Amino acid sequence: MQDILRTWAEVDLNALVSNFNQIKSVMKPGNKAIVVVKANAYGHGSIEVAKELSKFADAFATATLEEATELRIRGVENEIIVLSPIPSDLYGNAIRYKVTPVLFNREDADKMDNTASGIAMPANYYLAVDSGMSRIGVSCDQSGIDTAEYILSKKNICCRGILSHYACADSENSETSEKQKKAFDFFIETLKKKYGDLGIVSINNTAAVINSFPSYNADRIGIAVYGMYPSDNVRNENVALKPVMTLKTRISMVKTVKAGSGIGYGHTYITDSEKRIATLSAGYADGIPIELSNNGRVIINGKFAKILGKICMDQFMVDVSDIPDVKSGDSAVIFGTDGNLSISADEVAKEAGILNYSLVCGIDSRVPRVYIKDNKIQKIFSYISFPYEW
Repeated sequence: MQDILRTWAEVDLNALVSNFNQIKSVMKPGNKAIVVVKANAYGHGSIEVAKELSKFADAFATATLEEATELRIRGVENEIIVLSPIPSDLYGNAIRYKVTPVLFNREDADKMDNTASGIAMPANYYLAVDSGMSRIGVSCDQSGIDTAEYILSKKNICCRGILSHYACADSENSETSEKQKKAFDFFIETLKKKYGDLGIVSINNTAAVINSFPSYNADRIGIAVYGMYPSDNVRNENVALKPVMTLKTRISMVKTVKAGSGIGYGHTYITDSEKRIATLSAGYADGIPIELSNNGRVIINGKFAKILGKICMDQFMVDVSDIPDVKSGDSAVIFGTDGNLSISADEVAKEAGILNYSLVCGIDSRVPRVYIKDNKIQKIFSYISFPYEW
C-alpha cells in the first residue's frame, strides 16, 4: 500500500457496521435510524458508507442537494433527506432525484408546491422546527404553528415528517434540552390534534440517543457511527465504539541533522543535539491540523515520533532518533493503531484544540480512501483517477 499511495485514509467497514449496531441497541425499539452522511460522511466517504449501511439505515441525511444527488446517482436507493435549506429554484431537481428537502417558510412552500404541480412525481418534504437552537425552522409558538399549517395545506407536496434539533445534548446543560423538548412537545401535540399522525417525528441527535433522551419515532445519528463520541459529556459507557478511520502517510526522506539545526518554516524548532529527522508526505492541505506543529506525534514502526517544526502544506517532519531502521517508503500512522500503540482521532483533535468532527471532516479529497472489510481491501476511492485504477 505505502509503495503506491502518498497519504491515505483507511476506512474499516466492519467497525462502521458495529458502531451502527451499538447505537441502534440504545435507541427506542422500533425507532427509525436516519444516518447522517453529510460532509462526505464526516470525511469517511459518503458513497461507500451509504452503500455499506443501506441494508440497516431507514434513511440518510445530507446537508446539500449536491451531496444527496451524488448518492442517488451512485445507486443509493434509501430515502435521502437534505437537512439544510436548498435554493428554491432547484426544487425540481430534488423532486426528480427523489430527494426530500426541509421547508420552514411560506415562500419556499409556495415555490415547491408550484414546481411540483408540473412534475408527475411524488414531491415530499420535512417540516423543520426551531425548538430553541435558533438556526432554521418554524418557531414553536402560535406564529410557527400558523406557518406550519399553511405549509401543510399545500396540495402538490406531501409532508414526510417533522424534524428539530437539540443545541446542548452533548453538554452538561440539561436545562436547555428540557426546554427544547417541552417546546417541541407543545408544537407536536398541537398539530396532532388537527392532523393526527404526523409521520416521522425526530429531535434526537447522536448525543441525545447515547444519553438516553426521550425520543419520538426516529433518531438522527452521525458522529458515533464513525467511532467518535460527540463530547466528553456524553455517556460513553452506554455504547462501545470502534474507530473507523486510520490516517497514514509515507516517509519520503530520512536524514541526520546537527545540533543547532532549524526545522521547517520559521525555524520554530532548533535541535539541541544531533537528530535523525524523517519527512512525512502529508500536510495541512491534506487535513493535518497546523496546530500540531511542535506539538503532536505519529507512530512509526511501533514507536511514537514527535512532530518537529511547523506543519507545511504538503509535508511535515518528525524525530526518529530513537526509532531504528526507519527508511524512505515506510508508513507512519497519524491517527489510528500500529502494533500495541494507538493515537485516536479524539486525541489528535484535543492536541490541536479542535473538534473531532472538524478533524475527520477536514481530511482533504485528494487523500484516497481505502475501504477495508474482513481485513481485506474492498476498494480504493480517489477523486483523482490517475494513477489509481483498480
